Amino acid sequence: MVVRKQGSKEVSVQRSSGAITPIDDTPDYLKGNERTGMEGMGRSDFKVPRILLTQALSPQIKSHNATNGHFWHTGINQSLGETFLFVPIAASKRVVLWKPRKEGGGILAMSRNAKEWDVGANHEFKVRWEGSDVVWKTKSNVEDSGLLEWGSANPREHGSPPAATLIYEYLAYLVDHPNWSPVVMGLYRTAVPRAQQFNTTLYMTGKPINSIAAQCSSEEDVRDAGEFYNYHFKLAGYVDKATHDVAVNMAKTYAEYDSDFSEDAEPGKVREFD
Repeated sequence: MVVRKQGSKEVSVQRSSGAITPIDDTPDYLKGNERTGMEGMGRSDFKVPRILLTQALSPQIKSHNATNGHFWHTGINQSLGETFLFVPIAASKRVVLWKPRKEGGGILAMSRNAKEWDVGANHEFKVRWEGSDVVWKTKSNVEDSGLLEWGSANPREHGSPPAATLIYEYLAYLVDHPNWSPVVMGLYRTAVPRAQQFNTTLYMTGKPINSIAAQCSSEEDVRDAGEFYNYHFKLAGYVDKATHDVAVNMAKTYAEYDSDFSEDAEPGKVREFD
């Protein structure tokens, strides 16, 4: 029931005595019913949700009372806990050149295949990195730019980190939550070695990746910058044919999905230099 306070524009909602069922526990009266009410929406009106590994400074900790070290589903704004099962539908390699956060942040250049720039090719970006004025040159492609090489953040400092960010991205089907699929996971910075090991393990099976179920867990990690949570992957086994067919069809349907890198920023882990 909606109640308006006398002499005020403030509106409050008073719930009836009926119970509200958690969103992941479908009531009996809805089982078997298809979604309705959004028939006028098309694919361009939605974006593929992402799975984020929350850290101490993740915005979800404050905005949704999320738990540090849990996996967060951005589509339903809910935690998947510390572990979840998924089928990797497709794997991609991206490159993003971020503008330093102290200069406003945002994407300067981006490549969806880690080869050709989709945005920002043949540009010179003047930025300030750790107190120094530097120029990042994208040139015609990622390799020629050298921006994934150590020393490229500040060409005058041989030991400076790469200016650009390498991202391993997985389009995934959630085994225990089919209605919440597909989702995207993006692993970079400190998670890159974990992604490369996972890539190797998938490759060594000799089978299509969308026939394999994997377990993704969070585990504590420690680097010079301090303690944080990182990804841990373990193969769970092969899925049945029905699940495999769903994963194959989903891969075709979402083959051209758009990446939304802004939601992936984990403070201190994704963009370590400002």
